[in-house]
Amino acid sequence: MGNPHVLVIPYPTQGHVIPLAELSQSLVKHGFKITFVNSEFNHERVMNALAKKVDGSIRLVSIADGMEDGESKKHLGKLTEAIRQVMPGGLKEFIKKTNRSEDDKITCVLADINMGVQKLIDDGLIDENASPFLIKANSRNWFWGLELSNRPFLWVVKPDISKGINDYYPKGFQERVTNQGRMVSWEPQHRVLVHPSIACFISHCGWNSTVEGVSNGVPFLCWPYSGDQFINENYVCDIWKVGLKFTRDERGMVTRQEIKNKVEQLLGNENFKGRALTLKEMTRNSVKEGGSSNRIFNNFTEWIKSLT
Repeated sequence: MGNPHVLVIPYPTQGHVIPLAELSQSLVKHGFKITFVNSEFNHERVMNALAKKVDGSIRLVSIADGMEDGESKKHLGKLTEAIRQVMPGGLKEFIKKTNRSEDDKITCVLADINMGVQKLIDDGLIDENASPFLIKANSRNWFWGLELSNRPFLWVVKPDISKGINDYYPKGFQERVTNQGRMVSWEPQHRVLVHPSIACFISHCGWNSTVEGVSNGVPFLCWPYSGDQFINENYVCDIWKVGLKFTRDERGMVTRQEIKNKVEQLLGNENFKGRALTLKEMTRNSVKEGGSSNRIFNNFTEWIKSLT
C-alpha cells in the first residue's frame, strides 16, 4: 500500500490558496502525497510561489475555471458562478483519470467550499460594482488619517486597486510623508508582522491575517468589508480584546479623524499589547507537541491514513 494521496481543491483566491498550500506541506511531512488543484488563472502564480518549496510529493495541476481570458477575477460573483458550472466537470474527469492507476488512487478530497457570495449579490445585499469607489474613498481617508497620526507606517497598495486611478493618493501626500511612511505593492506579511518595531496591524480581518497577527502578538485595528471578516473582527475586539473597531459615519465611511483617534487609543493603552502577547504564547503552545492544535492535526492525519 502506497502513501495516502490527498486531492486538495482551494477556492481560487489568494486568501484560500495560501492556507491550503501550507496545510499540504504539513501533510507531506506526515508521509502524504498531494495533488494541488488550481484554476488556470492562479496556476502560474502558484507554481512560481511554491516551486522552491515543494518536492515530488506535491503535484500542481490546473483546471479551467470558466472565466474568459482577460475577464476580471475580482468579481467574485461571476467567478463563483463560472466555477460552479465548469470546474466540477473538469474535476470529475481528472479524478477518473487519476484513479485508473492502482498506485495513484485518491484517498481523500480536501475541498474549500466558499460559494455564498453569489446569493448575496443576487439578493441585493452586495453591490459588486460599488467596490472600486468605496476602496478609493476609504483609502484616501486612511492616507490622511495615518498622516495625521504622525506615526511611521508601511502601507501595501495592490496594483489592481490603484491602477488607472491618477488621483488615488491625496495631492502632495507622497511628498509630505517621505520620512514618515512607505507605500509598496507587496510585502511578505509574516516577515513584517514578526518585526519588533510593528506596533499595530491595520487589517481587513481575513482569517489568514488574523492568525498571523495573533501568532506574532500584534494588536489590531480592524477594517472588515465582507464575509467572515466581521466575525473575526468580533473575536479580535470583543472576545480576545487585542484590537479596536472603527466607527463608521452615516455614509459607511471611516473618517480620517476616526483613524487618527483609534491609532492613538490603541498605542496609548499597553493592555492591548499585553493581551496580544499572552494570546501569542497560547497560540504557539497549541502547535507544539502535545498542544491542542497539534493533537487535532495528528488525529486528522491518522483518520486519512485509516481510509487507505
